[in-house]
Amino acid sequence: MKFELEEYHRNISEAEFLADLDRVSKEIGKNTVTTVQYDERGKYSSSTIQRRFDGWLNALKKAGLNYDRKNLTIDNENILEDLRFVAKNINKKTLSKPDYEIHGRYSISSVCSFQDME
Repeated sequence: MKFELEEYHRNISEAEFLADLDRVSKEIGKNTVTTVQYDERGKYSSSTIQRRFDGWLNALKKAGLNYDRKNLTIDNENILEDLRFVAKNINKKTLSKPDYEIHGRYSISSVCSFQDME
């Protein structure tokens, strides 16, 4: 087994974040990127980018990508997966709104618009 240190991401420039956002958008073949898509393929954390640019939509705008909320839909499967993940991590069978606001990945309005497909 070979031991390798992971790259330490400190003092990353805005240009590096934006270039990586652009790379991910090209990789997925879309002019926009959701936080889920970025976390699956990006070099950095979407939450770090959100903090740096004061929100995900601001980062998309600066990267020259589509930042219209209407085009950033989250599919039901991702919402359901995140609800299960949060419930498991905080060891609860049911979640309250505050539980999810603290631990969840998506906005409460996205979760409330979730429609069970079964």
